[in-house]
Amino acid sequence: MSYCKHLWLPGGEGLIFPKVEFAKEGLRQEGVQEEIIYPVSLALWRVADEAPVVILEGTKQQSYFPVRWLPDGRLMVRVLEWEKEEYEGPAWPERVEYRFFYVDEGEEFQAAGAGGLPWWAAGGFEERLAATGLPRGEVIDWEVGPDEVTVIFTWRWKEGGEFKSAIYLWQGRDEEPVYLATGWYPRWQFPYTVDESQAPLSDPRIPVEKIIYGPVLSACVVPFST
Repeated sequence: MSYCKHLWLPGGEGLIFPKVEFAKEGLRQEGVQEEIIYPVSLALWRVADEAPVVILEGTKQQSYFPVRWLPDGRLMVRVLEWEKEEYEGPAWPERVEYRFFYVDEGEEFQAAGAGGLPWWAAGGFEERLAATGLPRGEVIDWEVGPDEVTVIFTWRWKEGGEFKSAIYLWQGRDEEPVYLATGWYPRWQFPYTVDESQAPLSDPRIPVEKIIYGPVLSACVVPFST
């Protein structure tokens, strides 16, 4: 289980992250390398604070993971719930829910409603993806584009005894995801500006003082021959 997902606060003055509670009792899963699944709390660390503060406290049977900020400013949190305390084999959660929060004027986190969500939020991306014609596999990572609609993701599957991965673009509609390249870890690079003097390849006929670049897409691409 991955614990490394973190999100910057909108103003960049702190981080929201999953805090693994190693001091608490966890779930036990037999025959798995990581025998114990420790509770995970949702924590906030501000630049001016000496230590992080727990926003939602994880328990043996409930853990919290920050997912992403929605376009309207709400924070989406994934909640994993287990019914048992011991499992034979991997302990998959019996329920997965999503909760939403916003930061008020006092910079405190308050519960928010779940209405008006983008198509990819609260499990929508995973649910629609399961109905596509992609080979049986799994999503390694995914990012929402600048239009807040288009999703770029890495799909990994096993073929001929070897794992393969490819990058796809999708808007969640009836058509299939669009294949872009063999590779992984796609990321959007958002717009930035530079002085005209720093852009020697720009068209000198364009009378602008600054040139805006982006958004563009970067990824680890694997070249191959056919």
